[in-house]
Amino acid sequence: MHVKGLEISAYDCHAAPGMALAFSTSPPIGAHHKDAWLISWEVQRGGRFDYTREKVEKLVEMQNIRGGGLFETIVTCRFPWVEVGLELDWYFRLFKAATGMDMNMEVLNTINNRIYTLIRVFWIREYGHWDRTYDTPPAKWFKRPLSKGGPLKGAKLDYDGYQKMLSWYYELRGVGMRGGAYRGRIP
Repeated sequence: MHVKGLEISAYDCHAAPGMALAFSTSPPIGAHHKDAWLISWEVQRGGRFDYTREKVEKLVEMQNIRGGGLFETIVTCRFPWVEVGLELDWYFRLFKAATGMDMNMEVLNTINNRIYTLIRVFWIREYGHWDRTYDTPPAKWFKRPLSKGGPLKGAKLDYDGYQKMLSWYYELRGVGMRGGAYRGRIP
């Protein structure tokens, strides 16, 4: 199983629609948790099976921090934030100390939306088109419920719920999909 040619790292998303969306919309490399490790947020907040706009907003926020975001843009390690809880504000302070440039999340979000759009435009150039299927996880997660015992037995993704989340994602990223084809714009 894969998304955009990259095997799925670490998580079966039969019971994690937000993480499925994170894997499927990771433009640089396919299904990798580097861009957004949303499953921990989904499980901790108790909305694991929800298909909500709030979850999509959290995904975009996490991509802007983790993916083509803060850590990749200012070229720094994410582990002090992930592992020891270093506040994000410290990254901006250290960036200013090293470069003399002011940076904050508002500026960074604009930069990151441009990065995500440019990455997707690159793939459009390479493939010649882009449609929702490139941002949809493997059919198995929608069609074959989990069969092992335990509290998640029988879980599977809801296709319509997932597609609604994908539409919100495109809206939040400023991506147009006409006739099923990607129409990107650089914000």
